[in-house]
Amino acid sequence: MSGPLPFACFRRSPRIRTILNRLMCSTNGAKANSLIEFSALVGSGSQSAKWYGGLRTFAFIFILLHMLGVSVALAELNLSDAGSDSTGQFDYAQLEYVLLHEPGTSQNLPAESAWQRHSDTVPNFGFTHDTLWLRFTVSNPQVDTVSRLLEVGYPLLGRVELIHMQGDRTLGSLEIGNNVDFRQRPINHRNLVFPLSFPPESESTVYLKIQGGNGIQVPLALWSESQFWQTDQHRLSWLNLYYGLMLSMIFYNLFLVWGVRDIVYLYYVFTMVGVLLFQTVLYGTAFQFLWPAHPQWNAVSIAFFIPIATGCANLFSNKMLRIKEVSPLLHQLVMLQIVGAPVLSLASLVFPYQYVVPISTFMTATSASTIGYLGIRHWSQYEVDARIFTVAWNVFVFGCVVMALSKFALLPYNWFTHNLVQIGSALETILLSLALTARINRLREDRLNLEKIQFQAREKEIKAERELMEAKYESKAKSEFLAVMSHEIRTPMNGVLGMLDLLKDTPLNKEQARMVGTIESSGMLLLNILNDILDISKIESGKLKLESIPMSLHQIINDAVGIFAASARQKSLLMASFVSPSLNSPLMGDPTRLKQVVFNLVGNAIKFTEQGHVFVRVVCVDEGQVGEGCQRVRIEVSDSGIGLSKPAQERLFQSFSQGDRSTSRKYGGTGLGLAISKRLVEAMAGSIHVDSREGEGSEFRVELDLPVVPGSSAGRRHPAPAVVTRMDYPPLEAFLKQCLQMEGMVVLRDESDRIPPGSIRIVGSDKSVTCTLYQGTPASAQTHESPFNINACLGWEPGAMANPDLAHKAGNVARERPELDLAGRKLRLLVAEDNAVNQLVIKELLKPWVEQLDLVANGVEALQHYQQAGQTYDYVLMDCEMPEMDGYEATRRIREYERAQGLRAVPIVALTAHAFEEFKDKAFRAGMDAHLAKPLNRERLLQFFRESQAVQSLSSQQAGGMRG
Repeated sequence: MSGPLPFACFRRSPRIRTILNRLMCSTNGAKANSLIEFSALVGSGSQSAKWYGGLRTFAFIFILLHMLGVSVALAELNLSDAGSDSTGQFDYAQLEYVLLHEPGTSQNLPAESAWQRHSDTVPNFGFTHDTLWLRFTVSNPQVDTVSRLLEVGYPLLGRVELIHMQGDRTLGSLEIGNNVDFRQRPINHRNLVFPLSFPPESESTVYLKIQGGNGIQVPLALWSESQFWQTDQHRLSWLNLYYGLMLSMIFYNLFLVWGVRDIVYLYYVFTMVGVLLFQTVLYGTAFQFLWPAHPQWNAVSIAFFIPIATGCANLFSNKMLRIKEVSPLLHQLVMLQIVGAPVLSLASLVFPYQYVVPISTFMTATSASTIGYLGIRHWSQYEVDARIFTVAWNVFVFGCVVMALSKFALLPYNWFTHNLVQIGSALETILLSLALTARINRLREDRLNLEKIQFQAREKEIKAERELMEAKYESKAKSEFLAVMSHEIRTPMNGVLGMLDLLKDTPLNKEQARMVGTIESSGMLLLNILNDILDISKIESGKLKLESIPMSLHQIINDAVGIFAASARQKSLLMASFVSPSLNSPLMGDPTRLKQVVFNLVGNAIKFTEQGHVFVRVVCVDEGQVGEGCQRVRIEVSDSGIGLSKPAQERLFQSFSQGDRSTSRKYGGTGLGLAISKRLVEAMAGSIHVDSREGEGSEFRVELDLPVVPGSSAGRRHPAPAVVTRMDYPPLEAFLKQCLQMEGMVVLRDESDRIPPGSIRIVGSDKSVTCTLYQGTPASAQTHESPFNINACLGWEPGAMANPDLAHKAGNVARERPELDLAGRKLRLLVAEDNAVNQLVIKELLKPWVEQLDLVANGVEALQHYQQAGQTYDYVLMDCEMPEMDGYEATRRIREYERAQGLRAVPIVALTAHAFEEFKDKAFRAGMDAHLAKPLNRERLLQFFRESQAVQSLSSQQAGGMRG
């Protein structure tokens, strides 16, 4: 009998190849078929669906019967395949055997008288605990040694020991099997393959000692090595086809579980998974690829998976056939088998598998027969899906019964009995997909007409809504959306940033301060993104308004570097900044918009730089070409990032775009930052440019003409004879030299230990910079970690800004609390805020400056408190969006009450998370005196109260002068 399956005949037969192509198309197109059926039902009604489903069912049954016939023909062709011993044929007529009731540890060969001649069939002794000995003789008349591979085609044999002898001399011995570590096999193959070498002109005997467990079936084949591997490729083609079919159907139905939300699909998936695992164990592929180093588990795996597959199949069948309704008695039997399945699986881990496997096999055959009988017995009561299921199930039942009878030695072992369960499960899988499709159609059929009517009605509603939406102004809809988004984001951000501002007032060590700074920078970055989105809307609608107030470029640059310090440290980037002391401070401009531009440029540089540095420099250029009272300022942001190509630079400043579209997935971002920056700079009558090369980094330059505040002057600078540098990072040394030489400083490289008196020695790396003032001897050394401020290193920073890291070297310190000069008294305030977190934030922020602070949750309470307190409040801080009565209405009521009582108008300040101008105008129209946008911090509140007190003092002086 031939060992291999001649799968190549599939390719030689055009008819079989056509059937296979149709089968693959039907399998892979299962989802398309479902959609076609659904469309047919919607368009033609249930009668057309029945005709279509019946026709397709008939076609598939016809194809599957053809496939079954092809499989039988292939088995017959395989059984009749003849040839020399090098093609795998084995002559069972010469095989002798002995079945012994002896311990498996005995190594003695059976007595000569015990051997019996075996008939010309594959040895099949069923489930037995006995030890089987086989022997056969091989003659080699050739003058050369002949090498052969002896294949035992049943991989579930527990232990197979081969002893090759020539007379009394042992030529070799080897033990492998299902219970032996797979890695000990000389041939990496799912079956048991023994390499043999037959001496020239000799006759030798091969003994096989076999211990079963999963049944003793011994199909033998003797191959030449080349023919073995060539034939094995054909067998692998069949296995790959089967595994591919099962896996594709498993994943397809997993998607259906998610889409259809029907538990029956999940049971079906479990059933297919159980059958697939059982098949991988049965054919040895699981031991070869999944757990080759675990023979103990492999020995019991088939006993473990058989009940699991059977139990899942019973669950699936119970749903498909409605067994409880049609046969309550058999339903109890099926439920008993479902409950017994996990018990048997667990028992396989405790009891010897020689006892569990026969029970599991018997349960599988009984369960399959029961469900098959139910489907046939109640055929007339079932719909199309249950009938297809019955056909599919009985195909699988036939394979299971044949396999079980073969395992109990009631049927001979051959290719047909060994592979029929695999063929049956493959055909069942395809048929069951049809059954499930039919089930979907049956369940939806009653709802289709109603769904069609609802769909048509909804379509009309959608059309009417779309026409209504198109009739509205696009800009108004966008403004409302952005206003809501801005409010909803700024409200919680007020709590986050406010609490961080309070946290900075508490004693923090260096690491805690860094963490707080990181959180604060992340929050500010989120607000920056929000401002970008709002500004693009304002620019497009022509509503962008720029301020012109005094501002400090030093503070703007320091804020930008501080905000992105955490991001730079995370990527191990070196950051450095320099603001020329030749610039006047302050200058006139819009600090919010300019800070937004700088934030976007620095953030963009860090985002696209993986290693190296980011440098920020602000200098004064071309003073002679600028009008009197103005300074032309250039802001430069350079990096060592990925750089830009020429085409990328041309589209760089477009909205929702990045220089290289392929980088958007890697680096993320909205693509708005540079587009917003360009429009803001142009709105400030400036220009923005970029110089870049791919792989060498980029430099962005912004030039603005900014008016000088009357009475302001250039920054202070401590002169030094020279600056001596020693840098481990050349780009930093070049940047430092470029900055200082423009200021007229002499920059020397430190090549000796002789430092001119009065000079400043700067030693730096990509991590820190140490500045030392030499007065003959080193003195007053300071170390600044990256990111570091060159102005602060040299003492050129306005206000003598200190490095925040140095402030924590002595231990826990708290941020110095700002004070408000109120002529020896404190404020009395009424605060209306509905958010509990924001109430706590405002209360703590205002605590240093208030004597009395009343908190209310809505406008009604605010009006009542004000009426009870009279004119005792210095300010009323009014949230605009509150329940019961909002801040606008509460303000109008307070103003009406003041007019009716003849009272002085108390300053009412709007607290709002809205950032659009129309909301500020709405607050002023309601009677409010000022507007503070969230999120709030102590510096902003302090600035507001100082400005308000100054205005009130000036008004009092003017009023006194008029009375005088």
